[in-house]
Amino acid sequence: MYEHDIIIDGIPSKAMGYLNSVILPRGGFKRHNTLPSISITRRGFKIDENHLSEFRRMCGWAASEHLPFVYPLSLAFHYHLGIFAHRDFPWSMRSLLGLRNHVLQRRRIRAGETFDLSVRTLGLRVKPKGVEFDIHTKFSSEGQAVWESIHVYYLRGSFGGNDVRPLKDYLDALAVGEFQTGWDAPRLGGLEFARLSGDLNPVHYFAPWARLLGFKRDFCHTQRIISDCLQQLPNARKVLNMEALRLDVAFKGPVYYGSKLVLRGAGRPNGVRFNLYSDVTDRPAMPGNIQEVNVDHDLLAGLARDCV
Repeated sequence: MYEHDIIIDGIPSKAMGYLNSVILPRGGFKRHNTLPSISITRRGFKIDENHLSEFRRMCGWAASEHLPFVYPLSLAFHYHLGIFAHRDFPWSMRSLLGLRNHVLQRRRIRAGETFDLSVRTLGLRVKPKGVEFDIHTKFSSEGQAVWESIHVYYLRGSFGGNDVRPLKDYLDALAVGEFQTGWDAPRLGGLEFARLSGDLNPVHYFAPWARLLGFKRDFCHTQRIISDCLQQLPNARKVLNMEALRLDVAFKGPVYYGSKLVLRGAGRPNGVRFNLYSDVTDRPAMPGNIQEVNVDHDLLAGLARDCV
């Protein structure tokens, strides 16, 4: 059992969520602290058809009886906000960065299914220059987990950590690419997608605020760009029609609206390893890997042991 087990019957309030997690003071994080044990569950949840249609329109997914593989990512943050707003959560959301997503689909999901949706804190890793912590999201149908994700968030700071594991521990290197394709990042729709995803951070739709924080301008939500990347894979239809899939993706830099994007990658026996580059740089903005897995694949096995 979690210290705070919360049952809800709707989407957490955005107004209260942002008030508590952005404006009101938080307790902060001290060396040797642990992550508060918080879980939020919503039972008997059905996908809103209008929300799904809007996601398909903005991200270019054709109508289908099944949900797009990455569609639940556009729902997860609405519920993560409930954790960030909890009185025991130590950090203001202003100080948090998204670092990685690890996603597991055990089978393709029909749009009309009824789910139990849960989000919970997992644990943290103290790094030399900050703290990583994990939130686990799970969609269950008839008692079986059908879709899961681990969102890894990051807080900068000096907390005496010595965990120096590199990204290659989660994503192996892409030495030589077998394919390359290019397109332009979206030019519009930042505020629309903010409302869709629940992530109302102005860096995604208000250029003056983004520049104040040191960015060139406002930039795309990661969920939107992940969707683009998967659809640009040369064998996208074959891969995305697989039943059991795992996606691992890291966020290394912003993808600005209207920027020139290049996707390079190589096929693997059961999937594709890819890197997304933005505005002709040699450093990938979003390295990732998507692969077919067994239906009983354990997403938590390699990640939970890293937590303290």
